[in-house]
Amino acid sequence: MKKVLFLFVFAVFIVSCEKDPPIPDPIDNLAYLDLHHFILEYGEVVWFIDSVELENKQSYGMPFFGSVVLDSTQEEITVKAMNLNKTEVIDSISLPMENNGYYMVALLGNTEEQSMVYGETDSHAPNRGEVKIQFLHAAPATDSVDVYVGGTESTDKAVSDLSFGERSGYTAYKDYVFRNSVVVSKHADQYSEENVLINYQQSELILSERNYLLVLARRMDDPSSDLALWLFNQRMLLK
Repeated sequence: MKKVLFLFVFAVFIVSCEKDPPIPDPIDNLAYLDLHHFILEYGEVVWFIDSVELENKQSYGMPFFGSVVLDSTQEEITVKAMNLNKTEVIDSISLPMENNGYYMVALLGNTEEQSMVYGETDSHAPNRGEVKIQFLHAAPATDSVDVYVGGTESTDKAVSDLSFGERSGYTAYKDYVFRNSVVVSKHADQYSEENVLINYQQSELILSERNYLLVLARRMDDPSSDLALWLFNQRMLLK
């Protein structure tokens, strides 16, 4: 039976940051996996790693941080999500994993269509005084977006034309630049206040020398319209 160990995090807030997930020591044939659930209509979901059912149910927006003991230095692992009653497979993927690799899987969509976004995460810390940011579009009813960091000039556009289900690459910023402002707007050639979807400023939650996943997704308290930014620390190698 596959050996899995997951830390279940039960507190996440809109436009907020998790406490640092634990940074594990390297272990032979161990891979690290972050699980995210962003289908509001399903409420809680049940995860399976190969045939092993995770002990706790995952609520919308609450991240799980875990590890998987591999049978060899490389192995393909099946990751599956089911509804709370375990009567429906929402989606599943086969994820190639390597010893001491870092990975993420995000469950996205709505009742009509579901999918998983998955892949490796950057486990290397940014330079001193910097943060590295990756963006994920997880709002199914929202068209493609642009993301501006630190301002709204054309030179501040961090991501352009990011569609639902897409994950950007990592970009490094001075920590104070990212703390200053992040603006998400409808995709357009030029910035316009009329296109702004979310604008937050002066976040003291951002810590330097961290890697973050910034997710555009629906709010928990208003599934029909309101959007929010969800900010998650990503685990990194020990320095």
